[in-house]
Amino acid sequence: MSDSAEDAAGSCLGYILGIALVLYIVYVIVCFTALIAAAVLGVAAVIGLLWGVCRSTYNFCVALKENLFARSGQIVDNSYVSFFDFSGDGFRNIGRVCKETYTRNMRDLFHQRGASSGCFAAVTRFVFKAFHFIAILLATIVYLPILTVFFTVLYLLIWMMYVSMTLEMRILEWLIIKVHGLFNICRHCHQRIDIPVYRCPKCGTEYSKLISSVKFGPFFRRCRCGEYLPASRFFGRNELPSICPHPNCRRSLQSQDVVPVSIAVLGGPSVGKSHFMMDALYLLKNEVLPRMHRTYNIPSADKPIVDSLIRLYEMGMSPQGTRDSMIEAICLEMKAATWAFPQRLYLYDPPGESFKDSKKVSSHRYYQNMKAAVLIIDPFTLDAVLADYQRYGIAHTMMQRGAMSPEESLERWLISMERDFSGIVKHSSCAVVINKTDEPSFAKIAGLKAGAPSARCRDFLRRYDCDNLVNTLEGHFKRVEFFAVSSVGTGGNGTPFKPEGVDEVLRWLMDNI
Repeated sequence: MSDSAEDAAGSCLGYILGIALVLYIVYVIVCFTALIAAAVLGVAAVIGLLWGVCRSTYNFCVALKENLFARSGQIVDNSYVSFFDFSGDGFRNIGRVCKETYTRNMRDLFHQRGASSGCFAAVTRFVFKAFHFIAILLATIVYLPILTVFFTVLYLLIWMMYVSMTLEMRILEWLIIKVHGLFNICRHCHQRIDIPVYRCPKCGTEYSKLISSVKFGPFFRRCRCGEYLPASRFFGRNELPSICPHPNCRRSLQSQDVVPVSIAVLGGPSVGKSHFMMDALYLLKNEVLPRMHRTYNIPSADKPIVDSLIRLYEMGMSPQGTRDSMIEAICLEMKAATWAFPQRLYLYDPPGESFKDSKKVSSHRYYQNMKAAVLIIDPFTLDAVLADYQRYGIAHTMMQRGAMSPEESLERWLISMERDFSGIVKHSSCAVVINKTDEPSFAKIAGLKAGAPSARCRDFLRRYDCDNLVNTLEGHFKRVEFFAVSSVGTGGNGTPFKPEGVDEVLRWLMDNI
């Protein structure tokens, strides 16, 4: 081969090698660029996927907050206190959450903003949006139902816990009421009240059933004015203003947690019931309760009445007889270190004329809460006692004597009680009080004086033809004790009374109620 041919062949080979080298470099550059572009696009795709998932989750949480966890702007009567609406809209709210989340996701897909500069940036943004679309689409189809199921289960669990808390509060409150015997008594209409009508202290709205409930909340209820009212006695419900729920009364109540103890003072006209009541209040406050290591408190509504009676006592002036219009309880709250709750003592002084008519006895509703009774006996209503005075030729000095025999008044009272308040008497104690033993000749003629033992008082009644009365008392009441007292005693006419035997009656009553 000639030299020229060899040179041409070498030159051609060089061109080929050069072209191959250039192509290889271009290939390397293209591959590297493609790798970088793939990495960038892959990162954009991953970011698009993650952003789509996060955005879908965010949209779901926003929809959840606005539909499940947000309270209505307008407060209505059945507004709730918890985070969830338990008035029946819970599952409908779940559907609204799904619908609103889907709407927000679609808005994210078609309303994404942002300008692209350059071809590669446009491609990158396209990839990002494409994978964002895929992520939102997948979340809408798969992820959203999973979250919905999860939050539905969570909703049910919280709802069950909410219901259980409500039931626990109701059961615990019911047990405390039953074990300790807590309820309220209206001192005006004398009706038993389990749940008073409570008033909002801010706006005065009345609530006839302010208790723990699934509808309104286990702990608090939200009033129309926005005030949170405690729905249980454990959170201060009894501190709210309250009124009697009975339509014919509607008077204010004292609604603290107390154990009501009702004592009825029985007896016909002019036997000394009002005087005994006055003595009882004074001695309870100043002697009996302090000796029994009990403290007392006089409710503000009763303070004027009690102060008036105490003032009469200290001035030695007898109270006027009770009229029908004056039948109201006199309250005295007592506390002791061993008591879980204080006791509220209700003393009832019905007019003696009411024992002449059994219908009037039935109208006195306080008998349904009676724990004890005090039967006041005027011995000068007994014919046998008056016969003994005549036999001795002595005229008794009691200017005013009872108009009914104790047997007659007790019989009419028991007939009415059995008819209208069946079962109350047999669970009650009765203190039988023989009054007016301060008559100067009584101890000599009748052989009985104030402070005599129970057996001697019982024998006195049997000796003076009251066997039927004693048998009736012991056959109807759970416990019966007999006392001889002088509700006037010494004193009077400007000097304080000093009753005799009344303190023994009160101590026995305090131990047997």
